[in-house]
Amino acid sequence: MLSSLSQRVHDPDRSIFHRALRVAIVLPLLFWFGLHVLHDPQFALIAAFGSFAALGMADFMGPRRSRLVAHLALGVVGTILVIAGTALSNTLWPAVIAMLAIGVTLQFAMALGGQFALGNNAAILAFVVAVMVPAGDGAIGPRVAGWITAMVCSALVGSFLWPRHERRDLYQRVAEACRSLAAAARAIADGAEAEPHVAAGKAAIDRLRDEQRVLDFRPIGPPGHQQALLGLIDALGQGWRFARTIVSSGTVNAADRDLARAIAATLDAVAEVMQACATGSTGSLPNVEPLIAARHAHRAFRDTAAAQALASNAPGEAVVAEFTAVFPIRVLSYVTLSMAVDASVMAGRSVHIDDDFVVVESTAAEGTLRNASNLLTPHLAPRSVWFRNCLRAGLALALSVLVAKVSDISHAFWVVLATLSILRSNVATTGATIVSALIGTLAGFVLASAAIAVLGPHPLWLWLSLPIAVFLAGYAPTAISFGAGQAMFALLVVELFNLMVPEGWEVGVVRLEAVAVGAAVALVASLIMWPKGASAALRGEVAAHIRAGRHLVEAVFNALIGRADAAQVEAARGATLDARHRADEAFAAYIGERGEKRVPLDVWGWLVRVPIVMRVAADAAIAMQRTGYHGVETGDAARLFNEAVTTVSASYRELADRLEDPQRAPDPALHAAIADLDMRNGAGKQRAAILAATGNYAEAHRGDAETISRVMALTWGVGWLAYLASIRVLCEPMLGEVASQADAPWWR
Repeated sequence: MLSSLSQRVHDPDRSIFHRALRVAIVLPLLFWFGLHVLHDPQFALIAAFGSFAALGMADFMGPRRSRLVAHLALGVVGTILVIAGTALSNTLWPAVIAMLAIGVTLQFAMALGGQFALGNNAAILAFVVAVMVPAGDGAIGPRVAGWITAMVCSALVGSFLWPRHERRDLYQRVAEACRSLAAAARAIADGAEAEPHVAAGKAAIDRLRDEQRVLDFRPIGPPGHQQALLGLIDALGQGWRFARTIVSSGTVNAADRDLARAIAATLDAVAEVMQACATGSTGSLPNVEPLIAARHAHRAFRDTAAAQALASNAPGEAVVAEFTAVFPIRVLSYVTLSMAVDASVMAGRSVHIDDDFVVVESTAAEGTLRNASNLLTPHLAPRSVWFRNCLRAGLALALSVLVAKVSDISHAFWVVLATLSILRSNVATTGATIVSALIGTLAGFVLASAAIAVLGPHPLWLWLSLPIAVFLAGYAPTAISFGAGQAMFALLVVELFNLMVPEGWEVGVVRLEAVAVGAAVALVASLIMWPKGASAALRGEVAAHIRAGRHLVEAVFNALIGRADAAQVEAARGATLDARHRADEAFAAYIGERGEKRVPLDVWGWLVRVPIVMRVAADAAIAMQRTGYHGVETGDAARLFNEAVTTVSASYRELADRLEDPQRAPDPALHAAIADLDMRNGAGKQRAAILAATGNYAEAHRGDAETISRVMALTWGVGWLAYLASIRVLCEPMLGEVASQADAPWWR
């Protein structure tokens, strides 16, 4: 039995244990202080729920200063809400309207990410308890005092007693992975054995992914920082793949070693920034100038060497082979430069890159208000998943206030809390949560009845058992299951209210009734407002992002051979950026969707990153064209390259189509073509044919001044297409898992 329970407990870093322990220390002490020192039930009630809200629900993270500021902000906002709730506690429609406005507003503020997202439900709880427990204006003072006392105690305990270090641990993992990749690059530069360093890099990236998985992809900072962090993590994976390719090829010359040395130094600088972020400081800005200079020198060397080879009558295929061989290290330097940009964003610095072979949007530090406006404005549209979830939550909370007040249920705030706890972004997960909540509350009622029967006649024993009940209520929901958490919370509230006014087991009956009513309200809200929720929206938005990405790839690589113009490229790139905003928003909503997820976050995390990789490849080709490098535009080389572009584009179109329509059958011929093009495991017949035709072009145009740039551009274009083919092959098992779950009816 104990081994079975231990298998169900999910608390790998003991952070949930420490969180529950903090609540178990603070809540009983404040509750006792309010009842037996101040003899004020209003103070005791708000102080108890306030400490649970701050330590059990919000559980702020980050450096100590950030946690203290977050508690201060929650204290101020909560004080306003406690005053407003108490003033409206004896009204009906004003309370309902206020709940609607506050619910939508606070849910919407979660889009700001970081501490705003963590403190949202805690702030809502302050208003719910105040508005649903009727009291006169004379109760405002004790209630505000209880809330402020709870915030002060929670801030001190949360900041100094087993503080959470999610950012520190994750940032340190990123720093370790950067150093491992830097060591591999340095070994390449020194001509040393690099295989062990590549293997160590893979292990470091795996540890980083494990750390991210432990956090359930939980946002741990403002959205701009979060996007930069995800970009860093994704770039590490891409960098490792190309480092492995460089090592396995074994063809590195002196110019490549100089570039590898600059790559290693930049990666070390990125690691230092991330290490500084882990300690709560900004650190120094990565100096990218040496890497940019090394990239320019490397490209100039390659151009000169190729021109000399053609002038000395070297075979065209030999020139093409040289460009093919240096493609991986060029991409590794490109990825490293993007990592330096992301690290600069993480450090809160402005970014400007002056590299003619990189497309990077310069970023500048924004004011707080402008940043908040930029984050919130895109969600102010009915199509927005975030907007829908906020409206659903606000209406559900307002409806639960209306039902609870009209029905005159004892301890009516439990109805609203039940709605807040149970409501999910779709009917399927809401329905499953209702079942868990009712079963858990029923089990808690049985447990509480037994506890009151034994402990009720002995108040001292009841007080001594309270910390245990608080600990279990704080630990079970996250570490075990939602149902277990409801059972423990039922036990807690029965004990709390029996310590205030002994009512016996009847309190448990009221709790069960309130949960049933709150569950019904949550179910109704889910049924009438976008019942499919975030999961269906995510599938559609990721498909739309992939489709936009494949249009961009097709336009850019066709433009490389003169078969598309700059206007088409810019339009496709703008559409891709717009699609990314919507996909990121849908993924954030899916991450925030509580309850068991049918498709693991790892799977969706991979699929969400796929069109970002497509844009990286497209940006590389755009950068070549901006610098004046264009591919071979005529003959067999251009024709075969265009066919490869069509194959890659069609494969990603099929990926998007099958995400939207899981019944769609795969295309065996297309899969065979993309598998052949795969740079990792493909036979490479298409690549060989294109490169052979490119070599023939070089032979036939030795005296043309543009031959070198055209051969280089087309050769590197083939490399990017092969990389995209490799990514597409890796998508297939992820697509199968998503498609298998997409067939389930939304009501199940």
